[in-house]
Amino acid sequence: MLTADNKGISLAFKGDKWQGGYHFSPNGMGNGGDDYCCDHLPGWNGSYNFNEVKITVQQGIANVYTNGTVMGDPITFEAGQVFERVAFEGITANDRIADVKVRGMQTMGSCTPTTVTPPTTSTSGDCTADYNLDGSFHIPCVRVPGAFGKIDVYDIWMQQQLQSFTFDLDFNRITLK
Repeated sequence: MLTADNKGISLAFKGDKWQGGYHFSPNGMGNGGDDYCCDHLPGWNGSYNFNEVKITVQQGIANVYTNGTVMGDPITFEAGQVFERVAFEGITANDRIADVKVRGMQTMGSCTPTTVTPPTTSTSGDCTADYNLDGSFHIPCVRVPGAFGKIDVYDIWMQQQLQSFTFDLDFNRITLK
């Protein structure tokens, strides 16, 4: 999590799925944090399981949790500090991010256009995806490989969740072309 002047809080994992560690630290602001090394991380699911990693920042205190278990010491900083963005670095082909939720940021990104213009409608044969002001997202050409090498083409609609970059598939509006 970063401020406008690139100061912030960082969380870095090291090691493998069975054992390793993390480094939770303030970068140019605050005090505290923790290093955890060379053992099974608190609350961590080994093997190929998913793990929920959560960082909470409230009233000048930041904590990190894995699967609901607090990991080490908190970071303390000025209670009025404003964080502007969240950045992910070092993601490899072996890593999987299933969901990212950011709540309470001062400036929250959104897929909503800043200018109010009517949505464009795809013409026949056009495979342009259209985002509408009501948060609906029409994708007229989704190619899905099927059995025996056949490619099926679907026309789908999705709906954006409020204040997020997450879209839900509208199962009632899936059409095989």
